[in-house]
Amino acid sequence: MIATVGQYAVVAAAQPSPAQTAATRADALIRAKKYDAAKTFLESYLKVHPADAEAHAMLGVTMAYLGDPIASANAFDGAGARLPDAFKGFAAKAYADAAVAAFKAKDANKSVAFASKGIRLERLPDAFFIRATAYVELGDYPHAIADFEQAKAQATAAGDKAALLLLDTALVRAYAFGGQFDKSAALAADVKKRDAANTRVDDILAEYFNARATDALAAGKRDDAVALYESGAVALPSRAVILYVAAASALSNALFPDWKRVKAEADKALAIDPLSPRANYIAAVALESQGDRLGALALVRKAKNNLTAGDAFEATVDGLIAKLEAPAVRVEVVPAK
Repeated sequence: MIATVGQYAVVAAAQPSPAQTAATRADALIRAKKYDAAKTFLESYLKVHPADAEAHAMLGVTMAYLGDPIASANAFDGAGARLPDAFKGFAAKAYADAAVAAFKAKDANKSVAFASKGIRLERLPDAFFIRATAYVELGDYPHAIADFEQAKAQATAAGDKAALLLLDTALVRAYAFGGQFDKSAALAADVKKRDAANTRVDDILAEYFNARATDALAAGKRDDAVALYESGAVALPSRAVILYVAAASALSNALFPDWKRVKAEADKALAIDPLSPRANYIAAVALESQGDRLGALALVRKAKNNLTAGDAFEATVDGLIAKLEAPAVRVEVVPAK
């Protein structure tokens, strides 16, 4: 007996759709941890059914389990605005992971884009953190600060002390380079109170002073650069030796150096650490340039004796020692006849 059209409709309605069949098969493969097979099946299926948002989402899940966060995010992109609600939490995490991968691949713009997609799905602290980090890389400090502060608010609410230290350290950099140095310095002091072993904030602030001084030197403002190094040394006692040596070095590179001034800056470093190899070296250069070979030799030998093994600076120190230990060349002026 031939079925009527009405009877066929009843039978057809009872059969699963291609999308339902695909979802069931993909789900079974994923649950069985057969991710390569799931990937092959879903990619083949999507060539024929490119509008199936659930299949795109399942491919996103599959690629995440295969350890390819960029491919996972791209697969979730395929679902677009039709991404099923059941996948949104997973997709948000996948976009955050893709943002991290893009940042590691030195593509900060793509990192921001991935993180932003994830945040639109769910406001994960990790997504705000990686987007802020990418903004710092791009020099967009206002947006970086806003994202770090948002992540900090979430960490505060969760009582996550470890995350708060990480975020505050990141904010020290963002505030400083974003033109809010006073806020940066205050936060750095607070971080040191909570974690006395944290030297990262000192490094960040020293980097800030060095960056500003370097810009001043590039602009031909040597005295401004020296003033910045000195301000940094006062603000950061733990990095004062390095910054005073930098000031001395900046002065020594002038077209016509004031060697007494160079020596004075080096002496500030030596007053804190008499054994500093670099401070002793630059002080030796200053003395040698003023004609005090014996004084210079004593200082450069001290620099040599306090170098750590393998320090590349040793070759420079040895060069000055060799120069100072060489017999002085006597120049005789022969009267004209």
